[in-house]
Amino acid sequence: MQCASFNKICTGEQTIDGYPFTHLPIVERLFQNWQNTLGPAAEAYRNHVYRVFNLTRCLCPDLTDTEQRLLEVAAACHDVGIWLDGSFDYLTPSADRASAWLSRHPDLTGLSLEEEQRQVRRIIHDHHKVRPSSDRLANAFRKADWADVTGLYRLAGLPGVELRELLRQFPLLRFRRMLLGLAVAHARRHPRSPLPMLRW
Repeated sequence: MQCASFNKICTGEQTIDGYPFTHLPIVERLFQNWQNTLGPAAEAYRNHVYRVFNLTRCLCPDLTDTEQRLLEVAAACHDVGIWLDGSFDYLTPSADRASAWLSRHPDLTGLSLEEEQRQVRRIIHDHHKVRPSSDRLANAFRKADWADVTGLYRLAGLPGVELRELLRQFPLLRFRRMLLGLAVAHARRHPRSPLPMLRW
């Protein structure tokens, strides 16, 4: 799998059928299960999931169907432990939920369950790495999540027209402010471990 730059997508060197993706069946199935527990955070987190998925697809336009399905699972689950498990040390809880969902859906891809879980857990566990991930899809997801959380889309090379359309389809809904509030609250309770999700 080759991961490209945003610039290649937007200059026509590579295109992605269906971009931006506005209905992801696996994401929607997962959010139906989580809606009540996520409560007021549901729409803001769902929009974040869609933005990060689309940004990752811009970076990796040549995904196989199998890779795209696993990316949907990882994108939906990557932060969900914050709310479903009530933890700001949420990478492992989020990955565990993704693994459990995969075990209940054995026909998702042609891969073994162990390989599906390995790939999805890698994406989730690496998305807060300070250094690049050695896995191309995981690293593209890491960059996409960083761009969306910080708002530094232009540094990732996303032109204004694509950014405006993505934000029109999936507005921020104060997602960054919500994350900041959660981070501050956690840091006050755990001053020696203010950002437990970061990985080197």
